[in-house]
Amino acid sequence: MKAINTIPEKEYSICLSTAMRRMCKKLSALIDEECSKMQELDNKGEDEKALIHAFNARALQWATYAITLSPKEVKQNLHDNPELQKGGEK
Repeated sequence: MKAINTIPEKEYSICLSTAMRRMCKKLSALIDEECSKMQELDNKGEDEKALIHAFNARALQWATYAITLSPKEVKQNLHDNPELQKGGEK
């Protein structure tokens, strides 16, 4: 495997953006699970537990929005924060 920090910036930003989209799909599945749990508990009248799952689903939605960047946005973030491409090393 190539060392991640040796991949050219343009290729890196495309690969990272693609990985972000894959992870969004996984987060979407988790959101669906949380919504199902929320609905099940709501139907049973367990409001407090249902609310926990509602907030879990909302937090996962925010996480999805947070990692949905275009290759151009990834490239700009890397340009602004070069330590990100090195895995946080400074």
